[in-house]
This record gives sequence, structure tokens and C-alpha cells, in this order.
Amino acid sequence: MAWPNKNDKQPDDDIELQVEQESGEAVAPVPKKPPRPNAMAAILDAAFDAATTPQQRRQLHSAKAVAVIVTVPTASWVVPVDEWFARTFGGRWTRVVHDAARTSKLAAVGEFEAPRALARGLCVVGISSNAGSLPSTLVNAADMRVVVAAPTPDILRAAVARFTRRPPPADFPAGAGVGLDLPDLVAAFRPGSGHRKIAERLLRAGSASSNVVMSGEVPNLVDAIEYGAARTWGLALAADIAQYKAGTRSWQDLPRGIVLSGAPGVGKTLFSRSLAAACGVPLFTTSVADLFAQNARGHLDDIIRNFGQFMDRAQNHAPAIALIDEIDSIPNRLTLRGDNSDFWKPFINYVLTRLDNSSRENRKGIIVIGATNDSRDLDPALIRPGRLERIIEIVAPDVAGTRNILKFHAPELGDDELLDIARMVERSTGAELMMCVREARRIARVAGRPLTAADIKAVVLPDTAMDHEKLRRICVHEAGHAVAALALRAGAVRRCVVAVVGRS
Repeated sequence: MAWPNKNDKQPDDDIELQVEQESGEAVAPVPKKPPRPNAMAAILDAAFDAATTPQQRRQLHSAKAVAVIVTVPTASWVVPVDEWFARTFGGRWTRVVHDAARTSKLAAVGEFEAPRALARGLCVVGISSNAGSLPSTLVNAADMRVVVAAPTPDILRAAVARFTRRPPPADFPAGAGVGLDLPDLVAAFRPGSGHRKIAERLLRAGSASSNVVMSGEVPNLVDAIEYGAARTWGLALAADIAQYKAGTRSWQDLPRGIVLSGAPGVGKTLFSRSLAAACGVPLFTTSVADLFAQNARGHLDDIIRNFGQFMDRAQNHAPAIALIDEIDSIPNRLTLRGDNSDFWKPFINYVLTRLDNSSRENRKGIIVIGATNDSRDLDPALIRPGRLERIIEIVAPDVAGTRNILKFHAPELGDDELLDIARMVERSTGAELMMCVREARRIARVAGRPLTAADIKAVVLPDTAMDHEKLRRICVHEAGHAVAALALRAGAVRRCVVAVVGRS
């Protein structure tokens, strides 16, 4: 339906009169063509149409003393929906607006003012991406709850029809616009564009911002033995999410999250991508640096809002995995002092609130992973039960894990060849192994032939001119480490390898 607007012209203003023709006879009024709605209005009209019934729409236009909660997909929708609601339903509504970081001027309605407005016969609407952030008196008094969903293909098809003033396109691609936030959707609707051009822009934008990790792009978690305990945890989570999707397990039975700790390059981010692929859910990533970079001012309210939008995006595509990289950048409140404390505490408290499982609005459908190189300084509240819950360390892989990583990057080589190389580079990080294979491929490419095991060996053990005396001294030195380890009973000596390519 076309939502009526309080600013719409009266019918008499919508027709154009020609009083007489050359003959002097009056002619019938000629209706003007209705104005094309702008992109924002077309999308919001379609989204609200899908979220409400005809009876609810009539009630919103005519009822008195009604309390309504409108939940939108992400924080980016809050202000546009507030403005749309004001234009559509008029000034008799008192609007309580929460945009995740601060309450807008229109939201200066507290716990007591909302019921007072209702008592005077006024209507009150609360608009937020998280209904739990609205005044509890309004939430408890709500007569109607409108949940505006992220636009589906059918909603976008209806929006395009409104925008182009043509029937809904039958050939509109099913994947166009799915997963995009409101600003990206609006950017695709441009004057003079037909539905095919709009769909093309939506598909392009969706491809650029895709959060779906496809199998084959990342190591298969079932085979990724190099991740040890993290792999075991991840496989159990994948089984739990499969049962949740099938309706045989409650979300409350699933783990809430985890902190992955390990040296740089061991594959914490790659593990998260493998986990998302194994679970068949989208992955959303951020870091404290990203939260600052999204707004050059670096104001506290901007940073809080950015984190709220990050969580909202994950919530909107639940079930989903949300990765907070370099989570140790969130300070420990126990060590904060002075001005640092005044700046950081509101942000930390907001993060803890959004990660808290006590509110289903905050976390249902989201598994949160924190990644850090050093977990010792994390705020204890981050890893308590109900938030990130536990820490698992990812270590540099043993021989079997090293061969597995090499197999992912160089699948054309044989297992025995890869095992030989793995013994040479055991305990290298995944990032180091990836670089070795990349450099080896460059050698093969320059030579104009396929990759060989010798190419990788040439990278990990470069051919260096070295006389026998220098090589002997290196061997004696390295043997000294082994002797000392045995004498001090500091560990078991598994092997000693000193190799120079081209020498025995």
C-alpha cells in the first residue's frame, strides 16, 4: 500500500484544471501523475507494509493513547525511521528514539513522561534497534510491537515498484540486496534507474560486503588438526548450531563465545572463518581500531554507536559469528587510572552489556569470538560465564599440523613430499607457511613450470655459500642446545636438523 502522509496535498490540489479550450468549452480535470517517492521512502514504505497488518496500519493512523514499540534491523535505520514515522503519522505521536549510543532530542521522554503522555490521550512510539534500550515503562506498556525485518527479496521488489511506479518486477534477482544495511540499499535507488539497474547495483554492493564464508575458501575445520582444542570446540559448536537450525536444540543450550589466544600468525582469524563455514553462518568482524577508524573524530559516543551497529548487524543475520579482533585493546577496568578511566569505562560497560547473555535482545543467535595475542590483561568480566566464557590458546603446529597447513596451500604436492618439508619447518606459524608457499609459487611461475617440493625447500632452506668450518661451528652450537636440554632435563630432544640446500 502507499502510506498516507500528513503533508500530502488534498485531492483538489492534485488535479490540474484547464478552464477552456479554444472553443471556450470547459474541459475535464486532468489528474497529475503522482510524484515519485524518494529511495528512502520507497524502502521504508515497503518494509513497514511487510511488518504490519492492515488493521495495525489503521490503528496507527487513528488510535489514541496507544503505546507502540518499533524494532528496526540496525542502528542505521533508527533516525530515518523516526523521520519517516513523523511524516507519515503526524505530530500526535510522542517519539522515543534510541540510536545505540545516545538518546536523540526527540527521545527526551523518560520513565515517567511516557505514561504521562499516554494518560493525556497521546500516542507514544519507541524506535530502536534494541528494544531493551528503551524506557522499561514504555516497553511494558506496549500495545503493539512492530518488528521491521531486514529487507527480503519480496520487500525490495515492492520498494522498487514504488520507486519506479511500475508493477513489481517478476525477474528481480532473489539475492539482490540481501544482507545490506539501509545506507547501501538507498544508494542503489537512483532517479532514472529501472529495476534491472537497481538490482545490478544491489548485487554488486552485496558481493563487495559479503559476510558469508564459502567452503573451499578456508581450511575444512574437520581436517584442521593444527587448531587442537579450538578445533574440538568448534566442531561441537557446529553440531549444536545444526541442531538449533533444525529446531531440536534451544539457543540457551549453546556456548556464548570464546577467546582465542596465540602468537601473531597462528591463524586465529582464519580459524574464525573456518568455524563460520563449518557452522554455515555469516561472520562479522571488527576491532577497537576499526571502531575508532569508522569516525575520524574518535568521540566516545561515536565509538559506542559503532560497536552497537556491529552487534546489530550480527543480530540481524542471526545465527551468526561476531569476531572482535585484538580484543586486548579493550582495557582492563582494574588497571585504568585518571582520564583514561573516565574515557574508557562507558565504552567497556557498554561492550559488557551487549555481550551479556542475560538479555535475549543482546545476544540471541550470536556467538562472539575474541582474538588476542596475549590474554593475560583481559578484563575478567569479559570472560565470565554468559559472555566469552573461556580462553583457548592456539599454538604453532607440530609436524602433523604443519603438513596439514602446507596441504591446504599446496594441494598438488604429495603427502610424503609435504611431510618431508613439515619436518624442516615444524612450529612455524600458519602465516609463515603461507608466505613460504607463496614465494615458492613465484619461483615456479618465473621458471614457467608447476610448483614442486624443491621450490618450497628453496624458500625454507635457501642455498647459501658456506665453508665447512662455519658449518661445523653452527652444528656444534646447535648440538650444545640439545646437550644442555638433556643435562637439565628441560625436555625431550626429538631431532636436530641443520640443513643447507645442496649440501649433505
